[in-house]
Amino acid sequence: RVVQIGTQRRSDPPFMAAARQVQAGVIGRVTRVDMEAHFQQARWRRDYSKIRQEDIDWPLFLFGRSDRPYDARRWREWQLFRDYTNGLPGLWMSHFIDLVPWYLGVPYPRSVVASGGVFLWKDGRETEDVIQVLLEYPNDCLVRFAMSLTNSSGARNEWYGTRGTLDINAGKITGAGSERPDKVAGEIALRPEPTDSHMENFLKCVRSRQTPRADIQAGFSHAVAGCMASEALRTSRTVRFDAERLLLV
Repeated sequence: RVVQIGTQRRSDPPFMAAARQVQAGVIGRVTRVDMEAHFQQARWRRDYSKIRQEDIDWPLFLFGRSDRPYDARRWREWQLFRDYTNGLPGLWMSHFIDLVPWYLGVPYPRSVVASGGVFLWKDGRETEDVIQVLLEYPNDCLVRFAMSLTNSSGARNEWYGTRGTLDINAGKITGAGSERPDKVAGEIALRPEPTDSHMENFLKCVRSRQTPRADIQAGFSHAVAGCMASEALRTSRTVRFDAERLLLV
């Protein structure tokens, strides 16, 4: 089967340009990555006042996860309830953390710790509106992902290597912070090149039977990281991954 996962940054020219630079060793060995996303906008709000129970296959929606009475809000604002999502790690972090196996070639975190909660939107939701996640990868790289639905400061995506620093949002690499003689000299601008879209890449691969940019392994890798983060948030403990048995421990 030809499968394209919806982590569409793998078809986004700026992120593809950044991948080429990291994989070419321009910033040296990456030991730390800092990613954030923040907005204060109720994008999850949906009008469910006109939804009729007779128009919905409610048991199919529950999918065996629970046996509860019909609830139109759960149908329309499913992002807020744990029966149907693991919240910010799955809905948002997946797109950011997907860059780690792509850029660095390490499919799974070794361990994850996390903290967060419902700090602002106390509207009956079960999933957090503020989180901090630390993911340690087996190539000795520490990745931090932070997100809040309580502030509109936007996003950041910075990669710290032994030779320089990559700022994907700014579209540049600098040697700031490096005292090594082989550091990046001055500043390098990322040079995105036009490419086909994520959907176009998928359709081409369906016809050619080649592997798409975001294949099934890419999806599994970011799903593992998301599940680890969610479990760390739920249990307040360090969650580890056995890559041989493919199990959380």
